Amino acid sequence: MSAFRLLSALTALCLTAATAHADRAAGFDDLLSMDLDQLLNLKVSSASGVPESARHAPAALIVITADDIRQRGYDSLVDVLQDVPGFDISVSGGTSHATAWQRGYRSPFAQRTLLLVDGVVDNELWSQATDLSRQYPLQMLERIEILYGPASAVYGANAFAGVIHLITRRADAPVGSGWTLRGGSHATRSVEGDWASSAGALKFRAGVRLFASDDPGLNDLQGRHGFVSADWLADRRVWGPVLDLQHDGRALGSYHDPADNRSLLLNLDYGAWQAGLLWWQATEGFGRQYAADHAQVNLPWQREHARLYLENQHRFHDRLTLTTRAAVRHSRETGEWAEAEPDWNPGQSAFSYVSYSRWNTRNHAWSLEQKLDLAAHGAWRWLGGWKVERRDLTKAYAICGYWEPASYCPDDLHPGLPGPAGSGPWVVHSSAPALPAAPDLPDAMPGDNRFQVTNRNAHLQGTWTHGPWRAGLGMLLDTHSLYGTHSTPRLSLGHDLSPVTTVKLLYGEAWQEPAAKQVYGGWNGRKANPDLQPESAANTELVLMHAVRGWLHEMSLYQARYGNAIREDAVNTSGRRVRGLEYRGRFERDWLARTWSGYLYYSLTDARDDEHYDPAAKRWVAGEADIGDIARHKLQLGLTAPLSADWRLSLRGRHMGSRTLYSRNPLRALGERLPAHTTADAHLEYRHRDWTTAFSVYNLGDTAYETPGIAAADAGTDTSQRATGYYNSVLPQDGRTVYLSLSYRR
Repeated sequence: MSAFRLLSALTALCLTAATAHADRAAGFDDLLSMDLDQLLNLKVSSASGVPESARHAPAALIVITADDIRQRGYDSLVDVLQDVPGFDISVSGGTSHATAWQRGYRSPFAQRTLLLVDGVVDNELWSQATDLSRQYPLQMLERIEILYGPASAVYGANAFAGVIHLITRRADAPVGSGWTLRGGSHATRSVEGDWASSAGALKFRAGVRLFASDDPGLNDLQGRHGFVSADWLADRRVWGPVLDLQHDGRALGSYHDPADNRSLLLNLDYGAWQAGLLWWQATEGFGRQYAADHAQVNLPWQREHARLYLENQHRFHDRLTLTTRAAVRHSRETGEWAEAEPDWNPGQSAFSYVSYSRWNTRNHAWSLEQKLDLAAHGAWRWLGGWKVERRDLTKAYAICGYWEPASYCPDDLHPGLPGPAGSGPWVVHSSAPALPAAPDLPDAMPGDNRFQVTNRNAHLQGTWTHGPWRAGLGMLLDTHSLYGTHSTPRLSLGHDLSPVTTVKLLYGEAWQEPAAKQVYGGWNGRKANPDLQPESAANTELVLMHAVRGWLHEMSLYQARYGNAIREDAVNTSGRRVRGLEYRGRFERDWLARTWSGYLYYSLTDARDDEHYDPAAKRWVAGEADIGDIARHKLQLGLTAPLSADWRLSLRGRHMGSRTLYSRNPLRALGERLPAHTTADAHLEYRHRDWTTAFSVYNLGDTAYETPGIAAADAGTDTSQRATGYYNSVLPQDGRTVYLSLSYRR
């Protein structure tokens, strides 16, 4: 760990140098342009749940503004996360377009980061996954706040590794209406628009996004393909009668990965009342997520979310404000699945037991909460509140047409046994002449496949300010109907060393609720574990902020300990430890009579597991090892250059260091690593009055690279035989792509 100790010493050296520089440095207002000063002192709301200065917020965070989104040409949340520190992202083009792991915590799905939209959780209710498809209307966002580290003291369960908060433009925001048309590679086309209007005291803003794409084909993917293979998809010994089916006008057996995403967002404002509606639907193919000798690509998998909230702010007097919010949420995950399970009989592995099935979950929740904000009086400011949430969740996927009796199928559709392969009437051998048609699933989830969960929590936070000192303490008490009571504290101590330098010491804890998908049979009862227990996290962090000559520098040094880690096979196992350093730098300077801006981010992550996978024994054993799939070194940089009054160029680059593969990945046992790679993007825009034309290029150098497989990543790459698991071990990535857009805003 000598590198970590060296960087710790460098952090201390920077702190000393910043203190020595303080006496002769100008203030923040003198050193930074207006935009950077506003960014530093922006009233962020995600750190404590109330507006406060980013400089003094008890958290490490990054803010992506609406101007950043437009000037850099971001078109999706994945684009944004690719350019911020602390995230390792694998784009699979699968059931969720991408998977992101924050601060070194690899998990089966993108579960450990809490995603909020205007303060309401948007993680999937059943799996708790963050869906990183192309559905969110970025044009409607005022900003994105990204928090690093546990935040359960504010948000309760599942704010584990961090928080991504999408804050939309309010109905009364002084921003006009507009729309954007975009098209380009892989027959991608999208339209996004927002409109604002009013009727007396009632103000509203509506936004919509429609996105469709064929996504990259096999010839577009760069890097090792392994079981991302047209030959395996079309092999009749493997797939038999499945190849006689079709979807989207194409027969199965070819690599076709269409995507169709859409969303609607509506914000209302009426005096002290606010309301918000968000609905989105993301339909994806299976991309390169699964090995092609186990799963077909060209089938639809759909996630649908909807949420509605109503909020009232009542100001008792100048210092006391009560906020009351009621919210309802709905999420559904449904789709079609074609599977080929290798024939386990001796000498028959080239053949399969095949099935074609429809899957469904339906989940609902309502919540009621209140926050009482007592504005600062003297040295103290207090915030307290409570929340109750009731969730009605699916137990296991409702599936008809799959393995019986291991999977759940409603009683009135349940088949007679044993069927031609001994596992129900819908699983047949690949040598069979036809595949029986499975019945359609009912729209509602039967009561025997649902359960209810209730969360109740209360929290209290206090902030003490005295001259350059600022201290915070917070505690949330969370009572869960299944997992008992959890208390999660947060402590912070900050000191303004000078007008240009601030140092913060942070400590926070969190707990992660086991997902219903793993507890009650997301794998159709075969790998459910009703005895799963919550995970725990504790993070200690030192943050240094310093401004000089137009640069805003921020450095974090942290160590996080995790307990009861839940793996993809639905068991609580070992503890984990992640140490890291993050540098977050942003500048904005006037040069040649124009304003130039940019950023530079660096992450060093050392993620260790108390156990490792023994491929010979096919089990996890004691012994510390690298978790895997997390790049030790990551570097991101960007520059936005005003070429003239009408032309602007944004260049973005990122370097991902080499990666040890996940412990269960069979390539790790062979000593293979993912090599380092560097990619760059460009966004050129021309503005004329209310119109903007933009040209975007991703992966400028047409770099060939791969990202890690997700979940078990256990398929291997030896295509001379059947894959050793369902999930591809490495994921080839798209080459160079180009897009043209036309925007109008008044």
